[in-house]
Amino acid sequence: MNRLVRNGSWIGCVLVFSLTVFFSGLLLPLQAATFDPRLELFGLRTPAGTVQLVLQVSGAPVTDDAMYVFERSADGVDFEQLGVQTAADRRAQGWYVFEDVAPRRGHSYYRVRLMSEAGSVLSNVVHLEQFPGLEQFLLYPNPSSGMVWLEFRSGLVSDTQVVVRAPDGRVLYAEMVPVQTQRLEMNLEALPAGMYFVQIMYNNMQRNQFFKLVKR
Repeated sequence: MNRLVRNGSWIGCVLVFSLTVFFSGLLLPLQAATFDPRLELFGLRTPAGTVQLVLQVSGAPVTDDAMYVFERSADGVDFEQLGVQTAADRRAQGWYVFEDVAPRRGHSYYRVRLMSEAGSVLSNVVHLEQFPGLEQFLLYPNPSSGMVWLEFRSGLVSDTQVVVRAPDGRVLYAEMVPVQTQRLEMNLEALPAGMYFVQIMYNNMQRNQFFKLVKR
């Protein structure tokens, strides 16, 4: 009898301990898992000469009080704040678009910080590598719904090839551009919405220029 009671007490203790651990696990803070998004930032030069910073947020959800702080730097070390966006600025498929209306000439660095309302950093800083001025070529509109124009501002002095690639490198569109062409019209309406790379091979195919193109 005593032995059964002792065994029953032991089993009861194990059960209580197990339930305590289980419910304690449910009560652990989940904030660390909540703020774990993946951020991708890139810049797009507009026909007006401004720079659109396009930020894509994917992965774990972010709370509505989080802020995206967009910054710019001349040397990649000292950054100045350009502006702040919140969940209210979120576009379809997790996109945020911020426009630098007075970009620096030449090279610039851009970054975005994901921060809480209290000012603490919730994610690693995302850097966009050097974004040079693209005076020689102009691609617009970007983002585009299908029709895209590419201007050759200084004129072409040799045969040039324009290639549109998928993110995995596949060639989706290619066209040879004759010498002295000033503007190329590309119909990309058949491509699904997403991000693509436009490659310009010029100077007898010895030099390359890349653009990131967003298809709506």
